[in-house]
Amino acid sequence: MGGIRLQTNSEFIPTHGRLSLTAEGVRMLSFLGRLPEIDEGQIEDKSKADGLAKFLVVLQAGWMIIQTLARVHQKLPVTLLEINTMGHVVCAFALYGLWWSKPLDIKDPTMISNESWQDPLVSLMWMCSPICWHNDDFISEIRCLQYTPPSERNAPSKSPSVNIEENSINTPSSPIERKPQKTHFSVGSIGAQDPIKFIGPLEQFQQGTDGKAMDHNVGYVVHGKKSFKMAREHAIFFQLQKAHHGLHHSAVYCRRALRDCDFHEELSSAAIKRWKLACLAVDDLWNACEKRPEFTDYFFTLSTLGSKIKDDSAMATKFVGELAYVADHVPNFPGLGYLGSVNVHRDALKSVVAFAGAAYGGLHLAAWNDFFPTVAERWLWMSCALATGASGVLLALFFLASQKVKAFEYLEHFIRNSKAIKWTSASIITPLFLTARIFIVVEAFISLRRQPEDIYKTPEWSEYLPHL
Repeated sequence: MGGIRLQTNSEFIPTHGRLSLTAEGVRMLSFLGRLPEIDEGQIEDKSKADGLAKFLVVLQAGWMIIQTLARVHQKLPVTLLEINTMGHVVCAFALYGLWWSKPLDIKDPTMISNESWQDPLVSLMWMCSPICWHNDDFISEIRCLQYTPPSERNAPSKSPSVNIEENSINTPSSPIERKPQKTHFSVGSIGAQDPIKFIGPLEQFQQGTDGKAMDHNVGYVVHGKKSFKMAREHAIFFQLQKAHHGLHHSAVYCRRALRDCDFHEELSSAAIKRWKLACLAVDDLWNACEKRPEFTDYFFTLSTLGSKIKDDSAMATKFVGELAYVADHVPNFPGLGYLGSVNVHRDALKSVVAFAGAAYGGLHLAAWNDFFPTVAERWLWMSCALATGASGVLLALFFLASQKVKAFEYLEHFIRNSKAIKWTSASIITPLFLTARIFIVVEAFISLRRQPEDIYKTPEWSEYLPHL
């Protein structure tokens, strides 16, 4: 919610001196033992609505459902507006159940003052987060930097020759063979959501073509160039990086050299300082992961991109996972993709949301025998309710199947990356779905212009009381 903020150093973090921690940022600080101790009373003080106020709202909404059920039981007509309202009341119950203890409208967040450990860690989180993207190119500052743990670092070796004028790297080793390259993205990273944004528009993108069992975060790419152009602004890394630096620029893979990147300014002194500070923080993060290996998949990405492939195998290179650790503000609705980054399975959660849409449509289908002012309105109502409910059922089943059947998983990747399907969805399917939802709401009101006389009768509550 943005309830915890960091005080930053303006010398290397270009903000107004404060950054909000996202859920991922809170987890990283907690994992490293840097999260401040906050009393429960301080958190409760952020809540603007107490339990009594919430209970009264739930009681009032529940009375609406009781009244409607009583009308149905006593064979009194129910308006379309009442049915539509019941759907929203059920949603309100779910929200209050999930958010009962959630603070509201935080104006005074907990501030973490600038401490000695903070600058390196803030630099690392900044370089990984979307806040450092240039416009919408999805390319973070950490993208091209491979990580080598302290135990794997060798003595300084001869660096590849860098020709700045030709803007390319000449590797003295044998040509890179054309082999599939495998990437296992960190949980919740931008690459896990859309691998092409991480890998880039190389010659051919393949997803799971070897037929082996793998989870949904693994992607393959064929990269067969003998030499690889490097972004001019990144040539400075080959002058600065030493053996003791954990984050090194690859001599084979440079994401900013690919054609979808339009930002090629020279690295600033602040960016270089961020890199040096991040080298310190990433070692602390790796050491903590070695003590608790089950968390490695949350913070690091393993990939053969940037590795020299020999025969049929290559040693996977470590990259720091690209997650939204910090932001200038936390959005009210960060999207379903973000939910996967806080250890909630996106496909399972999307299935729940889809089933909720199906229930919403099914509730309105229950009005098929109710009074409608005209026959046309009845058919339009039923068609829109059926479209809403059926689409929810189909999507829910598809998301569930994509978790169990690899063919559906590959189909989802194809749909996500197909321009034709994206255009059809954005131009035809989505507008039709929104029209159906809007019609249901509008019809619930305009149908009140003509209703049967019994609509004004109230349920006889005495029928439910014991009497002689």
